[in-house]
Amino acid sequence: MLEKLFVYGSLRKKGYNHHYLEGKAKYLGTYYVSGELYTLKDKRYPALLDSDTEYSVGELYEVMDDFKEMDELEGYDEKNLKNNEYNRVVVEVYDKNMKKIDEAFMYKYNMDNAKNPERLGKKIEGNDYIS
Repeated sequence: MLEKLFVYGSLRKKGYNHHYLEGKAKYLGTYYVSGELYTLKDKRYPALLDSDTEYSVGELYEVMDDFKEMDELEGYDEKNLKNNEYNRVVVEVYDKNMKKIDEAFMYKYNMDNAKNPERLGKKIEGNDYIS
């Protein structure tokens, strides 16, 4: 089964976790999703939060595997949504002109987890984790 995955942090091409996608995903290009990026105080990867006015840059992939390994990496358990670090959600994907081109899965930082809001750091300039 082929699914699409949008990544904006350590899974991107120049990210330290990109190896999780190698051989399992086809790169489709650089695109955008609605949201803004923040650092996390105790981590080396970013958090994406909802935004009505800002867009974050990332990469779109066609994934040729199930999401089991990705779910584990992202701290996602479909039976424990409230306590996850990230939740896998479906988002709209936009091109550079902000025209919707597709929908994809994405791991979004879970602000419903009581521990997560206090871990937010600074807003990432330009909403581009790897620039």
